[in-house]
Amino acid sequence: MQVALVVGSMMSISPTGCQDAFEAMRPANAVVAVAATLERAGHINSGGSYLRDLTRRATRGEIPLRAR
Repeated sequence: MQVALVVGSMMSISPTGCQDAFEAMRPANAVVAVAATLERAGHINSGGSYLRDLTRRATRGEIPLRAR
């Protein structure tokens, strides 16, 4: 989680946004979501909003997340 917090802070993702992702998804999936946000950083306006949207969609089952 520490790495996700550090990377998240580089993209203006609040600690609360990271924590919400970790609570809504398994930790491995939350790290993948933060990494996906980082990968898209050049194409999105707000890393925090993007991660919140991924978290919301994952909670609804709209994104198939499978940690291995």
